[in-house]
Amino acid sequence: KIICFEYLQGGSLDKCLCDHSFAPNWSTHYNIIKGISEGLNFLHKCEPQVLHLDLKPANILLDCSMEPKVADFGLSRLFTQSHAHVTERIIGTQKYMPPEFIKDRIISTKNDVFSLGVVMIEIMTRPAG
Repeated sequence: KIICFEYLQGGSLDKCLCDHSFAPNWSTHYNIIKGISEGLNFLHKCEPQVLHLDLKPANILLDCSMEPKVADFGLSRLFTQSHAHVTERIIGTQKYMPPEFIKDRIISTKNDVFSLGVVMIEIMTRPAG
């Protein structure tokens, strides 16, 4: 099986955050955060529900207009019920994992929301141009 994505000239958000010449204005910061939030909202409202479970700057691609696209669904899961689930294995990037997932291995939409919060902090603490 293969998944095809559109080519996004802006590269991944993590590359932009590491690039010292990347200094967008606050409006661009806001639009990136808003776009990521809208993407997660779409995934969480799908039927069956899609949980990304590895949301981080490396998995957010930017087009030439700095519009974000959530990518890399390698750890994603589909759930037909809206309650939390428990997993046996912890996979993903620990920095973006909520404590209850690390401790109790509980999977829910809260995992993605926690990751979004960490990504938002990383975006907002970058210098604005």
